[in-house]
Amino acid sequence: LDDFSVITAPYESAGQPVGVLGVIGPMRMAYEKVVPMVDVTARLLSAALKS
Repeated sequence: LDDFSVITAPYESAGQPVGVLGVIGPMRMAYEKVVPMVDVTARLLSAALKS
């Protein structure tokens, strides 16, 4: 895994962390696109778990 990186964002239910969403990709991935996507997806997952 030396040539890969991991981007993670926690998600929660009832205000408590319940897991971590992550993406494994190449070291030279488009971080400026991937980081916001992982963040938004984790927020949407948290909102869905709240419902």
